[in-house]
Amino acid sequence: MLKQDIKNAHDRSVRKVIYNSFGNIISCSYDKTIKIWELDNKGNYINKKIIKNEDEVRSLILLEDKNLLVSSGERFTNIWEIQNDDNYKLIKTFNETYCRTQNVLERISEDIIIVAKSPFALKVISLSQLKVIKIIEFEFGFNSLKYIKDKGIFLVGGYRNEKDGSSTIKVLRSNNFEEIKTIYDTHNYAVEGFCLLKDGLIASYSYDYLINIWSIKMP
Repeated sequence: MLKQDIKNAHDRSVRKVIYNSFGNIISCSYDKTIKIWELDNKGNYINKKIIKNEDEVRSLILLEDKNLLVSSGERFTNIWEIQNDDNYKLIKTFNETYCRTQNVLERISEDIIIVAKSPFALKVISLSQLKVIKIIEFEFGFNSLKYIKDKGIFLVGGYRNEKDGSSTIKVLRSNNFEEIKTIYDTHNYAVEGFCLLKDGLIASYSYDYLINIWSIKMP
């Protein structure tokens, strides 16, 4: 049963929706805004705050243990300090990001987040230092990231080349960014995202209509 239809939540496509411990929804959009939604006394979500950006907002990560919200778009990655439920202060902007989808912004440790720098590189950002500490370059473009905490790894998925669209998955260690394995031609098109399953399994999905199930066995 449809509980609520929030019409015209944004002026353009909604790219990411997350939820915080206050019970609020946080959404972002191509319309260059982040919006905070709270429940009213009738149990419906209403817009509480609009955070304006200079760029399309394609992805969000909420880091409540550090009182931070990270947003990323095609040109900028912004770090916002959550001073209270009503006040989000921009404390750092990283230029030259290239976040084309909602799946290329990920936290891989208490202090480290990774974000797309371009179609072929990742920025590794220290939250405590608020600076880029490493850039990881790839030979292929990528659309998706996934951190697997209990294995101490993260996955990078994308496309092997633009001509045939065949896809590639790389497995890297999260503590030192060592590459463990590269799997080519996993889908007919780029890997759009990953989903963690039980029993050490993971699913990858793509525009080729396929969901592939993988077993993770660490070397």
